[in-house]
Amino acid sequence: MKSNDERSVDLESVTRIQHGQMTSNFARHSATFGAAAGNSFSIMYGDNRSLDLIAPSPEVFRTWFLGIKQILKEIRKARLNSTVRQRYLKAKWDQADADQSGTLAKSEVLDLVHAMNISRPKKQILALYREVDVDGSNTLDFQEFVKFIDLLERRVDLQFLWNTINAGPHTQHAPLPIPAKFGTAKAPQNSGLTTNDRISIADFIRFWEANQHRSLSEQEAIELISGAMGEDFDKENPSLTFNGFTTLMTSAKNDGFDFDKQSQYQDMTLPLSYYFMASSHNTYLEEDQLYGPSSVNRYINDVIKSCRCVELDCWDGDAGEPIIYHGFTLTSKILFRDVINAIAQYSFRTSPYPVVLSLENHCSLPQQAIMAEILRNTLGSALLMPGELLTDTLPSLEQLKGKVLIKGKRLSSAVLASLQEGKGDDDDDDDSDDDDDDDDDDSDDDEPTNDDGTKKQENKQKKKEDKENSRKAVKELKEKRKQIKIKTHPELSALTYLGTCHYKSFSPEHSQSVPPDMMTSYSESKTKKLLRDPATVNGWIEHNKIHLSRIYPKGTRVDSSNLDPCPPWSAGNQLVALNYQTPCVQMHLNDSKFRENGNCGYVLKPNYMLQSTMMPKSGFRLVVNVISAQRLPKPEGETKGEVIDPYVIVSLYGPQSGSPTASFRTKVISDNGFDPIWNENFTFDINKPESTQLYFKIMDADLDRDDFIAYSSIPVDCIAMGYRTLKLFDNHGLSEGAFQFAGLFVRLSVEEL
Repeated sequence: MKSNDERSVDLESVTRIQHGQMTSNFARHSATFGAAAGNSFSIMYGDNRSLDLIAPSPEVFRTWFLGIKQILKEIRKARLNSTVRQRYLKAKWDQADADQSGTLAKSEVLDLVHAMNISRPKKQILALYREVDVDGSNTLDFQEFVKFIDLLERRVDLQFLWNTINAGPHTQHAPLPIPAKFGTAKAPQNSGLTTNDRISIADFIRFWEANQHRSLSEQEAIELISGAMGEDFDKENPSLTFNGFTTLMTSAKNDGFDFDKQSQYQDMTLPLSYYFMASSHNTYLEEDQLYGPSSVNRYINDVIKSCRCVELDCWDGDAGEPIIYHGFTLTSKILFRDVINAIAQYSFRTSPYPVVLSLENHCSLPQQAIMAEILRNTLGSALLMPGELLTDTLPSLEQLKGKVLIKGKRLSSAVLASLQEGKGDDDDDDDSDDDDDDDDDDSDDDEPTNDDGTKKQENKQKKKEDKENSRKAVKELKEKRKQIKIKTHPELSALTYLGTCHYKSFSPEHSQSVPPDMMTSYSESKTKKLLRDPATVNGWIEHNKIHLSRIYPKGTRVDSSNLDPCPPWSAGNQLVALNYQTPCVQMHLNDSKFRENGNCGYVLKPNYMLQSTMMPKSGFRLVVNVISAQRLPKPEGETKGEVIDPYVIVSLYGPQSGSPTASFRTKVISDNGFDPIWNENFTFDINKPESTQLYFKIMDADLDRDDFIAYSSIPVDCIAMGYRTLKLFDNHGLSEGAFQFAGLFVRLSVEEL
């Protein structure tokens, strides 16, 4: 299905199809179309966009829904059985063959070349066209088109690298000897270097170990080479051709993000507090914090992205059912029931590990009872009950597979006992006691206190009474019971696994006096203050071995901008809640953080944060050689528009506030987004490798405002050294469409400080 019409979608870009009315578009028209929810579904594509459809009858719905679902299944199956190159060639062919004639005329090829961000002289392009048009038909069939692309994509940088292999290991940190004339729009088509020879297995192993810094057995080398060369690999005379070398150097196995660390490789049997957890803030919001729409779909998007902690701001609904929205704002409202249904349905599709529901509870007691009923009935056995699996530590991720943990206000045992002894006052007072204000308590009490809304007012007129006067003692007890006010319904409290409390200190005696299932949320502003003192940071790291800590953006970020997550992570804070709906560098860092360990939503903390005997890793100097880029898309992945003028910004983000801590940029390459070559070196001094990320951003230079093209980010501990091709992502963290074929070629190496 291909069309420029907004009402149609390229099925190659579809991420999922979902039943019901869960998008903000459906929510806006619920009064009109709500009754047709059973016949409604959404096709989700691109950066969480949707095509929302309503079938005229249940029979037609089943035909549409199941039919599209089967087509998507076949598309995914075909994708799994094809290489990136095969998909790339098909995508370019489909893009060029606008009239679907099965052949390409000169005009179609010239249009495609421009769309591919190539600004070479027309004469040069037509010369290649004539070279591959072997039958002289003045059109290209698919096989001729493949040859045309091969000629167009001659990798000059890899030709120079190929020639250094035969000459022995390349000089440490020195850029490749590529003349400056290459990589520009008017560069020569050929480097003049010979690439017809082959490299032996022994020479390849020497290159790999010297440059890629990985030991390689002969069998491992053969597996790498045969995987790259496919049917062209000669088992009888195993060796590597230049085409095979090009395929290998641009493959996922040569990513700058350590290939082995992209799969789930960490020990998942340790306590929950030992892991960083992907967490979202005000999950229901599609846009800003004041006026934007809310949707159930936001929860689906985040949990499918393996976000493992989502936030629910719960308020009384006019129809007697609790709702979710940003209180006292003009953001739209959604039903609590619909959100819990979506969480039950989608939470464990991409990750089996536990999901935490962070409840910010503003509901009256009657509607809290409804919340409790919805949670029990919808989540059932997936709900982890308070105290279950709890020892002197939180349960492990392995124990918590498929479980949902409720975080919120929990009544203390003393309050529950008082309620059982006598009737408490059920009037819900109006004092705000949101979980997001946990750390704003101005009390001078240094001890942690239960955040359950309980107020035990002492009788100021209490005097010394005669112990034998039993009548007066009984009367005093009754008065005290009447003064108990609860803001959390006992039924909801009974489902809350993670209670919330205040901390005024991270001293061992304070931390150890509180059960591990009690946790605290800290505002961005409070976190910055705590991070200024190294002694406090060390205490916080120790505290977070046992307890969970959640950090959330300050309230003034009404545009849904985000805080830098790296400094809070450096203190061992597990849950740094971000606005997932906002494309920004902070979300890029978050996506990169949780790309490690199989993108399951959990990453094990560094050893020094878990064991007091361990020390942080030593610092080093990182040398970054930005060599070239390939197949860069236009801004926002568009196919139309002028050829871009790309440059690269390389930055470090680490534990210090005010990141990036260091940043460099390359020169601008004019009119070449297809194969620009920079070949520039930058050095970074990294003091805390386990808390630092290396961030690449590709921009398009323009007269008024430079446009974002793509990014790649790697936790320093996950860097694969050597000549590497970095996977590129769009601003929303997706590597789909044109971005799945783009790459940034770099060399990463280390020097001692």
